[in-house]
Amino acid sequence: MRKYGFFLGLMLALSACNPSETDWDVEALAPIMHSRMTLQNLVGDSSVAVDPNGQLVLEIQGNALPLNLDTLSAFRTLAVNDTFYWDYPAITIYPGIDMHLPPIYMNFMVPNAEMVEALMEGGKIDVAVSSSIPRKMNFKYSIPMARLNGQAIGFSGSLAAWQPGQTPVALSRSFNLAGHKLDLRGLDLTGSNKLEILGVPSIAAGEEPLNVQQGQALFTIATQFTDMDPLWLRGAFLSQDLPIPASMTSIAELSKLSADAVQFEQASITLRLENTLGAELKVRPRRFWAERSESGLQVDLQHAIINKNLWLDRAVWTGSTSAPAPKTYSWEINNQNSNILDFLSALPDKIGVAVDVSINPMGNTAGFMDFIYPDALPKFSIDARLPMKFSAQNLAFTDTVAWTLKESDFKALKNATLWLRGETLFPFETRLLVELLDANGQVLDTLIQNLSVPAGQPNPNTGTVEQVVLFNQSVEVTEAKLSMLKQTAFVKLKAFLNTPPGANLVSMKSHYYMDFRLVARAGVNVGFN
Repeated sequence: MRKYGFFLGLMLALSACNPSETDWDVEALAPIMHSRMTLQNLVGDSSVAVDPNGQLVLEIQGNALPLNLDTLSAFRTLAVNDTFYWDYPAITIYPGIDMHLPPIYMNFMVPNAEMVEALMEGGKIDVAVSSSIPRKMNFKYSIPMARLNGQAIGFSGSLAAWQPGQTPVALSRSFNLAGHKLDLRGLDLTGSNKLEILGVPSIAAGEEPLNVQQGQALFTIATQFTDMDPLWLRGAFLSQDLPIPASMTSIAELSKLSADAVQFEQASITLRLENTLGAELKVRPRRFWAERSESGLQVDLQHAIINKNLWLDRAVWTGSTSAPAPKTYSWEINNQNSNILDFLSALPDKIGVAVDVSINPMGNTAGFMDFIYPDALPKFSIDARLPMKFSAQNLAFTDTVAWTLKESDFKALKNATLWLRGETLFPFETRLLVELLDANGQVLDTLIQNLSVPAGQPNPNTGTVEQVVLFNQSVEVTEAKLSMLKQTAFVKLKAFLNTPPGANLVSMKSHYYMDFRLVARAGVNVGFN
């Protein structure tokens, strides 16, 4: 809101800079405060739209029930730490001969799913290889089924000879997983939810042969996956019922209005179910209800969708990096097919949703071509369009404006009158209150109390208020009032709107407003040499 400074101080400063020999009485009319009220001040700018007839419409959008899957939990952090022992009879190992260690299996224990492929958007692998062999060793490490542009994750390095009594010698590497495709079927291409790690050590050339005893510790390989973030996962979701708790969605737009102040003549809500999962869904909405927190009032929605099985086809795979094309289903809930006006009668600040959801109720019909994009999960959304027709009862509007006049500005003040002036196009009767506040926001004094402003009268042909109603109220600044003004840090304006007697619902138009100005007519002594 625009705020006007107080320019009376300029003339007061002139008086302070010139010792007075001759006094001149000067009157000045100075704006102190400006405030403007529209419906946006009550419900927020982003929520209000205008229809072709200039009618204001409250639009509400929200995600009523995001669908979270525990399938992703195994892809956040996973670690394996294996120590290799010589499990065979004693043997002599010669330099340059590769020793192929048994594969290490990274098992992704994915709940209720058999994943065969993943494309990683982020993540990190930390590898540490430790040797307990008293010879210089060469070591090759690889994860053959984790590839970027056809190149598997891996490295080669050297390990210094271990000396008895020392900490095992370590070789470490780190890898960024972004862009890597993981084939989770394993080296034999027949499994799921797993990766294999291969280690190939050999004694470096020029070293002495090594006699290895049965049960002797040779190497420890530690691999840790952290912050894993898959762009997508592909495989098969087992047939399952998802445990989805009831969800409450906050509707801040309506919470700003008083439950006994606003009514709706008509309304429509669109419920939208969006399946972005590469699997079939069966959805059964058990309950939708509206709730007003301050009163605890709940009203259940009555509509044909309630307690009905809804079958949603799988989303369409659009490419390895492109988000899937969702299958979307929507239902319009309006005055004709539901109890929506009763549903909204309490001006709910929350909408509750309770649904049952089943994945692949007919089993794995896609042959391991199910998929999930973690950043594009299925969801239920609510889009509401509510034409605003008010029946207002003390609907409150408040604005607080800084008071810029300092105590020093009052030195040359001779007399003053304050005026609250304004105009309105609102079709409501208004009661106005203006208070003076100190720096802590505490009320010092009431400047104007219970100023009554008549309602704008609608044109009988158009039903729209077209003629501005003007109002003003004066306040003489007494010595007591002047003392309060010197302590004032803020001016607080309160406006209470009420439907005129005999009126019912009043449409809110885009051009309706109420404008307030607080001005001062002051006499000062200005001295000249």
